Amino acid sequence: MKLTWILVCPCFVIAAAAGVRAEDAAVTVVAVLDTGVDEAHPALEGALVPGVNIVAPGELPGDRLGHGTVMAGLIVARSENPEVRGWAAGTAVRVMPVKVVDGDAAAPAALAAGIDAAIKRRAAVVCIPLASPVSSAAVNAALDRARNAGILVVASAGGASGDFESFDAEPAAHPWVVSCTASEEGPLSLPDGRGVAAGDARGERVCAGCAATGETELMLDAWAVPIAVKGVPKEVRGISVACARVAALAALLRAAHPDWSAARVREVLVTAGGLPEGLREQGTERLRRASREGVLRWTEKREGPDGDLFVASIRRSKGLQGGLRVFVEVGNLGGAPLAGRVEVVPPGNGDPLAAEFEALPPGARTTVPLDLADVRFNEVALVRVAAAGDVNPENNATRVVCFTPGKDGVEIRRLRLAGRQEGAARVTASARVWNAGESAIDAEVIAGVGDASGAARVSLPPGGSADVEIPFDLTRPEDADEAPFVLFVRSGSRTLARAVATVEFGPAAFVPRLDPFQPLRDHRR
Repeated sequence: MKLTWILVCPCFVIAAAAGVRAEDAAVTVVAVLDTGVDEAHPALEGALVPGVNIVAPGELPGDRLGHGTVMAGLIVARSENPEVRGWAAGTAVRVMPVKVVDGDAAAPAALAAGIDAAIKRRAAVVCIPLASPVSSAAVNAALDRARNAGILVVASAGGASGDFESFDAEPAAHPWVVSCTASEEGPLSLPDGRGVAAGDARGERVCAGCAATGETELMLDAWAVPIAVKGVPKEVRGISVACARVAALAALLRAAHPDWSAARVREVLVTAGGLPEGLREQGTERLRRASREGVLRWTEKREGPDGDLFVASIRRSKGLQGGLRVFVEVGNLGGAPLAGRVEVVPPGNGDPLAAEFEALPPGARTTVPLDLADVRFNEVALVRVAAAGDVNPENNATRVVCFTPGKDGVEIRRLRLAGRQEGAARVTASARVWNAGESAIDAEVIAGVGDASGAARVSLPPGGSADVEIPFDLTRPEDADEAPFVLFVRSGSRTLARAVATVEFGPAAFVPRLDPFQPLRDHRR
């Protein structure tokens, strides 16, 4: 299988920046593992701390390729142009360059050493722009050490080259890492690919080439005007941009709340924004929008307790008399109990349906059902939650397509292929199987790639779901560069649901690779 690491999101700095060091309590440091940084760039003056060169120990982590310099700018660049200004510019956030690549390839040992260097120098956030379809034991061990040290890690969920669309990238799929990807605006569509009846309804969707199948948590519009660097287009887009900006948001939270644990920072970071407005993205159940506005609300000084209700997930099933039932899961991200209500505005701007719920304690969730009797199928409805005292409205609403539930009512979500270690054949297919029908189901779940497969059984009551994991040994079909990854749910001779992706095969060597920026010469805002 193909073993490719793609560099997609960097950010660092160099040399002694006005005497400031990463260990200084007054600064919050983002260590970015990339190609280094141009320490003489005027937009980065005073925004850097001394870095580390893993590629050439003892030398400054300079940047002959420009990628790392651009990424540092996205985080801390000073500029009068708001489109160029880094998201953490003018604050106590600084960038530390950790040079782990100086060409189109890097070694896993260099990445692990870079993570350890960030730990040693007390970075608050680590930004990793490298991605691979398989994991490395050395890198996983370094990530575990970062977690134990209370360091938040952000990584890219894939690359623009589209090498692994059917699964989540490593190290982004590591359970501690915040996995992020790029998004773009596009037409909302039904599960079969047809457009919604409204025709012009648009929402967010994951860019092609990004893995958002299960573990990816944040999507962000990754268009940017970078600081001026030779050889870099004036406008760019890519997962590296999203990764750098998410790292900047994480650093802003850490700077504003030095008493928060890394786990608390992670929770607010991945939940401050709302659900994506696209069927495929909502089906992953973990993916949300990265929200700069939502994070900034949590950096504001305020008196008294706070509460933050958010739409956690949405499920749909057959309703009464041919209608649609919508299950809205609401959570409380804040530190104070909040009571509120859920509203669904049906397609066509009809009268909202509303249901209230009692005070929700901090960290708790509740599910509120609403029945849409005369729903116009295949059109768009608005779902929102509201409460007095909610400090962050950025995660309170989303749009959903009221598609007609399948006759068997079985859906497959969070399909992914994981556990692929370098040099090992054992993999694990996983998915969430949900019974949206009216009858209990006893079924067999079968997953496979090529001739290799495994199976598991599930029993699902109406409205119930089960997380299924199916291990098997991956084999490469003869003379094949790729093979379908198929998971289907079967009851007797009937197939109730089916999901398909593609797995690419390649050499079993661990070869990290730099992913270039995507120019957007004709892009307009």
